[in-house]
Amino acid sequence: MTTINTIEEWNTIFRNEVVADGDYFLGSNIDFMEQPNVPRFIGYFNGGGFTLSFSSNHEGFMKLEGGMVENVNVVNNGGILLEGALFKTSGLSLIEKPCIVCNCKFVGNLEQDFTGGLFGDIGNEYESLRILKCSLVGDILADNCGAIASKIQTNINIVDFTLVGHILGNNNGGLIGANSKGDILLERCKHLGNVIGDNCGGFVGEKFRGDIQITNCSTEGEIWGKNSSGILGKQANGTIYILKCSSIILLKGENTTGMVGCYANGKIIAEEAIISGNIDSNDSSGLIGNNLKGEITIINCKYKGIINATNSQGFIGSHCSESGKIQVIDCKSEADILGNNSSGMLGNECAIRKGVF
Repeated sequence: MTTINTIEEWNTIFRNEVVADGDYFLGSNIDFMEQPNVPRFIGYFNGGGFTLSFSSNHEGFMKLEGGMVENVNVVNNGGILLEGALFKTSGLSLIEKPCIVCNCKFVGNLEQDFTGGLFGDIGNEYESLRILKCSLVGDILADNCGAIASKIQTNINIVDFTLVGHILGNNNGGLIGANSKGDILLERCKHLGNVIGDNCGGFVGEKFRGDIQITNCSTEGEIWGKNSSGILGKQANGTIYILKCSSIILLKGENTTGMVGCYANGKIIAEEAIISGNIDSNDSSGLIGNNLKGEITIINCKYKGIINATNSQGFIGSHCSESGKIQVIDCKSEADILGNNSSGMLGNECAIRKGVF
């Protein structure tokens, strides 16, 4: 066991690009006034609830290539984050060792494009990556960012992640940025804050490619950005499974949705989703966006709120006639319809092939 208490000890124990495979413990808070050494980490690191802070240009504290990192707080103390606050991109072509990040927290805003709260960019090198009980407290002010990573290209499990902050930049994902791919499991994650930027997703950004399962997740806030959504951004390609999720929302931006964005091209299954809040923007919907092209099944879902906009719906948006099949089973809408051409359930040009309200 090696305990680290000072900048000097960190830079002596860890060397740039040198493998660190031992057990390391943080014994006190450390404020780095310049970029520290960044090891290739494959061991065990326990932050003990202490804080690593930075006040200069910063590219992360280590490259995660295996092992476990837990109980670390990272704070931006006036520095400029250039990649990931905790981890720098590995650059390896393959990481076979399982990687676990647990109970880590970043406090600070994302102010540079293509940055992340934990990682900068996660490529396809990871065979097994799990993010557990982590959080970011701060706003996403730049473009193409995410609280976990600006982009991922691999399979990942994310459990109990909390984002407390607003998304103001464009093309962002609250947890994972735009143009990501892989199979994702999101479980018991929360976003408390508004989505102001265009083409954003409260959890995952636009143009995601892969299968995604979202279970027991929740979002609470206002969505103002055009083509933005509370959970998954627009133009997703793959199977989307939403189970027991909730959104407390106010939709204010054009073509916005409470959970799944518009132009999705894969199968969508939503069970026991609860959406509550008002829809004040045109061409918007509480659960799933418009212009969908895959099969859609929603079971035992609920919407409650006021729809005071044109061509907006409580559950599924309009122009979904290209979907192979739409099933709506045992769903309930308590919508007060004040806008024109709007409905509590489905939009126009959405043919229900099978199923009942």
